[in-house]
Amino acid sequence: METKIDPRVARTRKAIIESFIQLSERKPFENISVKDITEEALINRATFYNHFLDKYDLMEKALFEDVQLKLNREEYSEVQLNEDYIVSLFEKLCSFHMRLATQCQRSYIVTINQLVVDQLKVIHSQQLKKHFESLDEEEIHKIATLFASGLFSLSQEWFDDQDAEEPATYVKDAIPFLKVFIKQ
Repeated sequence: METKIDPRVARTRKAIIESFIQLSERKPFENISVKDITEEALINRATFYNHFLDKYDLMEKALFEDVQLKLNREEYSEVQLNEDYIVSLFEKLCSFHMRLATQCQRSYIVTINQLVVDQLKVIHSQQLKKHFESLDEEEIHKIATLFASGLFSLSQEWFDDQDAEEPATYVKDAIPFLKVFIKQ
């Protein structure tokens, strides 16, 4: 049975996350306190702790939700494994880097990397399972890991390159090598 979430609980959680994001645009994460978050969200500490263990839990969950929105798995459920697939994922990753730069300090990149790469692995694993029935779980896991890590690293390099062209142009040279991970 599916349980319904009380709209008040959902609104409070959203307010906490939005307050955290607003605060992170103004000050470094290490300087943000639970008190800052509760004041910004207009809630008390007990309410905060009903939703999150601490500010690290909040950061992880807020980033995870953002990653899920950016890399909507449903959107990729019916796509073909081709150049457009790679470009689309790459553009979403670049967009994520741009948004993240305005929301959080780059010091959280390890946590963020893992969340994004994990989501990419899930998306690519689903695609591999659908298109290559001959692959076993271990092969799928390895191929998806290589593809996700490579594509994410490339998007990070794009972000760090001050003179980089548009994402679709930037990824073009890498597509022949990335296609190895979408063909058998």
